Amino acid sequence: MTVRGSLRGLLCAVVALCCTSMALADDSVRVMPRVDTTDPMVKRVVAALQDTIKRWRLPLDADEDPDRRGAPGNVAGIIRNWCSPTPTVVKHFPATIMSVERGGETDYVARVIISSTDDAGSVIPFGIIRTTFDVRDSVPVARVPLDEATAEWETERVGRITYVFPPEIDFRKRRAERANAFLLRTAAALGVEPPDGVRYVITRNRDELCRILGVEYLAVPPSAITYPAQRTVIVGAHEEAYLHELVHIVLADHPAGNEVIREGIATLYGGSLGLAFADLVTAYARETPPLEVPTLTQLFMEGERLQDDVYIMGAVVCDAILRRHGVDALKDLLRIPSTALTLQRCAELLTMEPSDTMVTLTDLLDETVQGIRSEQHAR
Repeated sequence: MTVRGSLRGLLCAVVALCCTSMALADDSVRVMPRVDTTDPMVKRVVAALQDTIKRWRLPLDADEDPDRRGAPGNVAGIIRNWCSPTPTVVKHFPATIMSVERGGETDYVARVIISSTDDAGSVIPFGIIRTTFDVRDSVPVARVPLDEATAEWETERVGRITYVFPPEIDFRKRRAERANAFLLRTAAALGVEPPDGVRYVITRNRDELCRILGVEYLAVPPSAITYPAQRTVIVGAHEEAYLHELVHIVLADHPAGNEVIREGIATLYGGSLGLAFADLVTAYARETPPLEVPTLTQLFMEGERLQDDVYIMGAVVCDAILRRHGVDALKDLLRIPSTALTLQRCAELLTMEPSDTMVTLTDLLDETVQGIRSEQHAR
């Protein structure tokens, strides 16, 4: 799954602020006094929530992956991917079950806040998650909110993409046709079969994107999110052609690989946040001091990386490999599960000595910028 927007950069800022002003917090799941655990069904819901939260707030490199359904927007996936991006967040933002209330004949609604406090006692919220549990068979089962939230929305199929959007949105078919053409063109460029049965959900803003996934509040809401295996894209803006996410859909049948390569390929072919790769790289080269450009080792191994480094410099690395070795070399990198081995293979493809991986990638960035300018001049 891919989470877009300013999540990584803003997350680092939020965590840095908290780490300077608070003691380390225990990651146990707390329960507010409002929750009536003397009610047998409430107690079962609480137990289900505690199990979900504890298992899904694992470090990203944990071997265990408890997701069995993989449904877009399931509560476990939201907790894992949105509220536990780094071990630092897990350490400093404990979870609290705020309420568990009956919502109907056969369901209970639970709210969980991921938050912390500073030295002055002020609450620093990271996210509030609203989950409905179906208890029809006395066994709490968390519902997937996406299907319920969009059940009465409009749908329109354009080529291989079925769009789902609120009735109030003015659907722009020409942009949808552009997205479908991009899907086919990118599949051809990457040498894969074009995907079919793509579901593309349009929301009006990032808060609505969060809401249809059961998230009432998130400190750093994403601009879009993709579930490649389920062929689902959800966009937090009125946009029918969010090309970056469609690249992830095109590569849905390939292994996910390392984040730098995965997001680098998506940025190389689809840009980011509405900007094309050429514009992103040119601006990054202009605005980033040479000593702040990451080394290859930092790009792959550093824990708290900036999103621009991962997406844009990842795309620079992918572009250089594409120019030297062709598209198959990029797809082969996606098949490498190990970060260290991916780093090593990239160094080999770029003919870098091991010591060179600790030198900033400024020369590679300059090479990419010059290549872009040459291509633009030739047109």
